[in-house]
Amino acid sequence: MVELDVQTTSDGLLVCLHDATLDRTTDAEDVFGRTKVAIRDVDAGELARCDAGSFRGATHAGTRVPSLADALAMLAGRTVPMVEHKTCSAEAMLAVLRDAGCVDDVLVQSFDWSWLREIRALAPSLTLGALGSGELTPERLAEIDALGVSMVHWSASTLRVADVEALHARGYLVCAYTIDPELSLLGAVAAGLDAITTNVPARLVAILARRSARVSGA
Repeated sequence: MVELDVQTTSDGLLVCLHDATLDRTTDAEDVFGRTKVAIRDVDAGELARCDAGSFRGATHAGTRVPSLADALAMLAGRTVPMVEHKTCSAEAMLAVLRDAGCVDDVLVQSFDWSWLREIRALAPSLTLGALGSGELTPERLAEIDALGVSMVHWSASTLRVADVEALHARGYLVCAYTIDPELSLLGAVAAGLDAITTNVPARLVAILARRSARVSGA
């Protein structure tokens, strides 16, 4: 899966951007002559002026912030998009997914559980994930049960092995975010997670390959 964080421009374009502001990952300060440039305060044309690649190195210079529609088109048939709602209406998200013809091929997730209920009402067949952190109390588990989600995507800093077991017993897929160190990745695999959110997927693939080789050798 590839995770896409979705924000909305001032004129309603859904774009893939993690932060609420453009400062960290684009040259918006130079373009607009100010700091703390919020994505909600710029329109699609203004956003297109921003370089969103140079912060990752010269080879990425000139890359623009992609629209959700463009990202979905690029990923179609290659992987499962994990689309995270940040700031957009349920109706707007669903419209883009339907236009892209991928309603049945994505997982949509959010920290805003009321938003999940909204999009569930609009598209009952959509695969959903509940994002969260903190203690998974019986009350929280009951809340999750009422959402109609397929995956629970929880903070690795607060997710316990017992939580993974409890969620599996309820029929959920379990994912944890964000895990990068090798030993933490190994621990997450050993805990039986179904998915792991990481900034270093190649590291995870290598760990899984080594683990598989050891098991085969045994």
